[in-house]
Amino acid sequence: MNRKPEPIQGILTVLEDSNFTGTNKLGLLLALIDLAPSIKNNALPITEISRKLLEIHWSHSEPYMGSSSELRQITGNGPNITVLNEVVKLKKFLNDNNIPSVSYESDLRNIPKRVFAESVKQVSDSTWKNPVRFLQKLGGIEVAFIFTYQNRTLFFEKGAIKALITHGPVLRELIQYKFTNFVLILNSGILGLNDTTNLNVQEFLFGEERHMPSDGLRSELLNLQKGTCLYTGTKLPAKGLSKIGYSLDHVIPWSRLRLSAIENFICTTKSTNSSKGNSLLGYDLLEKWANFQVDNKAGIKEIADNFGWVSDFDRVIFNLTSIYGNAPEITTSIYRGSLRAASTFVPFENKEKKDILLLLRTLVNSYE
Repeated sequence: MNRKPEPIQGILTVLEDSNFTGTNKLGLLLALIDLAPSIKNNALPITEISRKLLEIHWSHSEPYMGSSSELRQITGNGPNITVLNEVVKLKKFLNDNNIPSVSYESDLRNIPKRVFAESVKQVSDSTWKNPVRFLQKLGGIEVAFIFTYQNRTLFFEKGAIKALITHGPVLRELIQYKFTNFVLILNSGILGLNDTTNLNVQEFLFGEERHMPSDGLRSELLNLQKGTCLYTGTKLPAKGLSKIGYSLDHVIPWSRLRLSAIENFICTTKSTNSSKGNSLLGYDLLEKWANFQVDNKAGIKEIADNFGWVSDFDRVIFNLTSIYGNAPEITTSIYRGSLRAASTFVPFENKEKKDILLLLRTLVNSYE
């Protein structure tokens, strides 16, 4: 290769490779997309990647549709990929201690730090050997189109983090499709191959509902919102969830970032959540969310503690700041409260971006 490709070009070249022997490279790419908005000083320790890999694979360890064990993610008859083996060990710890596994977010609170740290170390050691050292080999030649690496840390090339943030939603869909297809073919004897199975397996591997809080937490959050949609002010039903009219929205869309901290959830109408889709909030709606966070800080934290859920306001704000700061000027991804605004190319003017970034900075000071 005569010259180094741009980050997106390099990733697409990796995805075109038909000689995968496991999901390791695909898992690493998904982890990098998730972590990109939170990277500081262009450096990312391997331990942070390993934690994210454990989160991504948490639901993958469950038997699929009555099968006897987890689906394989590597060719051959040896052990499954390291991260999946470690997830199995951690869930065995929960089972041996009579603790039901609910979700990664809740389970992590019930696993001693020393036990989790050992799994992180095992995944870190394995990931450092492969795929970190092999992800960027194109045509047999290693080309640092995303990162260089040394001392158990990845250092990102110029423009790589912005590319991962900006194009993350589209890249995620491509990577998840490739990941699902590999798992389908590898486990075809168990699964069979048809369109329905493809959709079911992709939902099993990556569906956001597997990382959503319980009905009880949603109900308490709705009470904190005084029974109304935060975005529209519409009265929401006191009982039931999306089937009868209200649902839970990710302020930072799931397609951009797997972030399940309670501060990233808002109860809204089913139609509003559907029209918002994978878009970011415009200034006016984001301000409503910001005011709600400041006014209800203690109540939000209490709900999270009562239901064993994650509360991480600082992380939500840091990621919002990074994502908005890297949003392009012309985009389909800004939702201002109407179907049209979410589905057509609209200008994300510098003034609105500056106002949003100022709002987020002010929010940090108000929240402390």
